Amino acid sequence: TSLLANVIILEIVPVTMFFGFLIAIVSFFSYHFSLILGWITWLLLHFEIMIINFFAKFSILLQPTLSWILIIIYYLLIVGVVVYSRDKES
Repeated sequence: TSLLANVIILEIVPVTMFFGFLIAIVSFFSYHFSLILGWITWLLLHFEIMIINFFAKFSILLQPTLSWILIIIYYLLIVGVVVYSRDKES
């Protein structure tokens, strides 16, 4: 369920971060305008938290068991792909 929640809020997080940055810059020049931007940011953050809390109700307890050999094979494959792609570029 966290995957679905992340997909829903994925596009909103950068916008929220932008407004937070904008508030910091604008607050040096105009308190009232930064306050208005703060309300917009609050709405975006409130929406994100609502989505997260909604999907948190449907949490599924998953505790996959991984063997050490699978973890080692996984990382060896990653290292192999990186080394192969670097050799191919040269």
